[in-house]
Amino acid sequence: MFKHLYLDWNAFWHLSGSRQIGMGLGNIQISEIYAYMQMFEITDVGERRDFLRHIQVLDSTYLEFHNEKREKAQDKKAKQSKKSTPSRPKRSAKR
Repeated sequence: MFKHLYLDWNAFWHLSGSRQIGMGLGNIQISEIYAYMQMFEITDVGERRDFLRHIQVLDSTYLEFHNEKREKAQDKKAKQSKKSTPSRPKRSAKR
């Protein structure tokens, strides 16, 4: 792996902890990426642009994977609950 991509990969995992979590997993905020660039003194405009793009691509791919995984788990859980829920016996029309 190219060294700069390795550094971006590590940065992505560091930044991943700063996600906002609410109804679902949120994306990494640009302000967090900017703070990371400031902290590690990434000042070149081209490097900043590439870094931002790399982090956002990694982030969107991660979120897509995470959401697909969550949906599959929900589908599996729904199918299992349908199988385990006994059907109620029908009542006769006589009273």
